[in-house]
Amino acid sequence: KSTFIGALYELLIQKLNYSGYSFVDSDTYVGFERRVFLRRTNDEDTSDTKRNVLGENDILNLMLRSEEGKIHQVILSDKAGETYLKYTSSDDEVKEDRVLENADLIVFFVDAEVDTQKLADHILIAEKYEGLLTRLKAQHKITALTSYILVFTKIDKVVSDEHREKLADRKKKLSAIFTEKIGKEPDQIFEVNSKDLNHDALNQVFEKIISPLTP
Repeated sequence: KSTFIGALYELLIQKLNYSGYSFVDSDTYVGFERRVFLRRTNDEDTSDTKRNVLGENDILNLMLRSEEGKIHQVILSDKAGETYLKYTSSDDEVKEDRVLENADLIVFFVDAEVDTQKLADHILIAEKYEGLLTRLKAQHKITALTSYILVFTKIDKVVSDEHREKLADRKKKLSAIFTEKIGKEPDQIFEVNSKDLNHDALNQVFEKIISPLTP
């Protein structure tokens, strides 16, 4: 997640105009800079990013200006993955979350590299998401009106035909789980490589995230 968000920040500060918007300001520069530090300093130009830790401030904000001169703010939450693992077994933890219930768009990440390995790994991933979604739905953090997308990351690691076939099958099965538990299909499903700033699918997700809501 942090590499993904760092890539969005990098694109916004590198380009004078990104998808019709220009970067104006942010109150959370330090948070964004931490997420892209290793990408900038690693000689191999990798985008590995230090993991978020529990208790770290997860709220990041971007102030953007459209070509027509209108200003809008994008607020992002990048909680540590461990937080959501705790949600699978604790109603009290879920109750405290105010971000999800007020989010305009929820992005669910799935590690495509892991998801293309053994069947047991896939079953475990599916069970964790089922547990998470069940608790989120029970606590009204998500509803059938919730806008959400599925983003399969590290797609550059899925290189063989066998793994591609497995991923296609498991994408279908995971999508069915989300549809059943939430009560609606995902708005869209993406396969992204967060290390490649020119990756088409990655930029499509970013365009969706930074575009203002239509009335």
